[in-house]
Amino acid sequence: PLEGIWTDWLEASPIQWRLMFDIHVHVSEADSPASVLQYPKSSVFHKSVLKQHVGIEWGNHSMIAAERALFKQAMKNSLVQTFVLLSDDSVPLYPAILAYMQLVLEPKSRVNACGDPSTGDSMVHRWVPRMEDAGLSQDLWRKSSQWVSLKRPLVETVLDDQELDRIFAEECYVCTNESCQEQRFCVSDEHYIPSLLALKGLEEECVCDGMATMTRWVEGSPHPKIFGMHEVQWADDWVVREEMRDGWNDAHDCGTLRSGRYDDWAAGKIGNGLSVGEDGQADALWKVLTWDGDKRNKLMDQGCPLFIRKISTQQEDAAAWRAALEKYIV
Repeated sequence: PLEGIWTDWLEASPIQWRLMFDIHVHVSEADSPASVLQYPKSSVFHKSVLKQHVGIEWGNHSMIAAERALFKQAMKNSLVQTFVLLSDDSVPLYPAILAYMQLVLEPKSRVNACGDPSTGDSMVHRWVPRMEDAGLSQDLWRKSSQWVSLKRPLVETVLDDQELDRIFAEECYVCTNESCQEQRFCVSDEHYIPSLLALKGLEEECVCDGMATMTRWVEGSPHPKIFGMHEVQWADDWVVREEMRDGWNDAHDCGTLRSGRYDDWAAGKIGNGLSVGEDGQADALWKVLTWDGDKRNKLMDQGCPLFIRKISTQQEDAAAWRAALEKYIV
């Protein structure tokens, strides 16, 4: 149901989107072969579904297995340098060309691997002593949003790991009923990647108080708020960009795009040769990435999200959000 939003986002770009993005979709093996979605040639997701399917169960390590499958496939393209994990209920907040420039030019990965209490509770009570078998001491335990953006060297670190991955698969799971051999509430996809990066001493490669995807959590629930058709004013009122949580903008300049500085710069560049025919598309993209101006100052703070979830996939809700986001992402 949200495919229309992504189609609008990708096809509105002045640069052919396939020059910017390499898309891969994971479908759980819980779906029967007959029901696995095969996107038609007209779809932006055509030929994007992975051949490898992992049976995903919320709260156990299967989500990491699916993420690793996506990373492995995306790594085959040596041109891909920034990897973004998105859920099927995520949507973009900014035009594709701007999100692309932000993700490619920002220097660090968006994952909380730092262990700074000011960036959130690491929930160290979920750590178990057996994790020390892989060198993961309690002080290296981390918690992050699972919807991260990672630079290529960090993805290589994730794919190279076997030992910590194996222990997480055995020890980090959710089982709280009486039938459990050992009751535990450890959500693997919140802990594995940030803890692995901390174990490898890669905290400085990460922006730990930022997020790729904005999520609003429901107090007392392990699941986030679902945005339906009655919440579309979040887009119209810029709440998503400017009032994500109390005090957010005190630490992060998330108003850069709204102020027009970034938009004016991008529009000016497009007006100076980026809106070109097919033969000049790759050259135009190269001009964006090698622009000799002070492009770092044109980027948003890395603490500012580029996407939002959880958008309701009900048809009416999806249609309402598509209409509301059009003015911002197209």
